[in-house]
Amino acid sequence: VIDKSTFWRVDAEWEMLLNGERYTRFSIAVEHMAKTLQKYKNEKLASFGLRSMHLMFMFQLNQAEKGLTGSELAAICSVDKAFISRVTGELCGAGYVEYKDKTGSRYKNKLVLTEVGRQVMAQVNAMIDDTIAAVTSGITEEQFRTFYTVLGTIDRNLENLPDDTAAGGAEISEKPDVKNIYCIMESENETEV
Repeated sequence: VIDKSTFWRVDAEWEMLLNGERYTRFSIAVEHMAKTLQKYKNEKLASFGLRSMHLMFMFQLNQAEKGLTGSELAAICSVDKAFISRVTGELCGAGYVEYKDKTGSRYKNKLVLTEVGRQVMAQVNAMIDDTIAAVTSGITEEQFRTFYTVLGTIDRNLENLPDDTAAGGAEISEKPDVKNIYCIMESENETEV
């Protein structure tokens, strides 16, 4: 259990307590926020018969007017084709997504949102805007810029860790290709549900 009253303190005394334990604090904070966000999203999306793994695909399709193939979605979201197949099958079954061309290979065929899918995304985007406004209350624009600058730097540094550093000296055969941290967090968190 996280003691939220002291966890986010940043003062000299707290820094002395955490000297050498930044990894623990960082890991706990990131995991806690991701799980809290995952739970909240799944609660809100349930009214549409969706879960957060569906949202990551619908969000990407909403951004791509001409649609995306399953292979393109897999690359953007750093997930495998089996995951793509399962989730797109669920979305097609729910009537939110469809294949642009009804013939040919599904992996080469572009997926697009249906009209119902576009309407749902409009409602979901409004909920997202409201949520962002609520959770960022009291944070200045300058603080946001700093936060995203630091977060982006940490993300790039994690991506560029040498293989021996990432495994504490052990050899890693393949380093994941991190293209979209949002999608990765969604797919990893979804497997825990």
